[in-house]
Amino acid sequence: MVAAAQAELTAERKSRVRSDEQKQARIIQFLGFGDWLSVRVDGPLWFRGYDQWSEEEGNVQIGKVLEAYNATHIAVGHIPQKGGRIRPRFGNNVFLIDTGMLSSYYHGRASALEICGDTKFTAEYMDQQTVLLERAGPGQQGDTR
Repeated sequence: MVAAAQAELTAERKSRVRSDEQKQARIIQFLGFGDWLSVRVDGPLWFRGYDQWSEEEGNVQIGKVLEAYNATHIAVGHIPQKGGRIRPRFGNNVFLIDTGMLSSYYHGRASALEICGDTKFTAEYMDQQTVLLERAGPGQQGDTR
């Protein structure tokens, strides 16, 4: 896509026909994709902090993230976990769910995170289920709300 956009921009600039400045501006904007938040190393698709932060650092940062999004938990992919298992972190507030399902590359396994409201999070694998977090919901025994 990048090569096609660069070729189009070059053709636009070399053309003897009056160039379309808006089209050129859109192509130039697209070619600056490396600065887009979605593809930067600190953006949501490539950020690795949830896996790399210490527990202390992560607890502080996650508190800010959860508050900003009015959330109680987040699930994060795109960080293959060693051992092919879903990994909870930071007081079970973050679930790292990439288990390297592409076995030819990561040697992981298929998995899913089942989320039942805000009370139960279960790692689902082909051969087993593992409850990662379970607490009483509203109106159930043990409810502290």
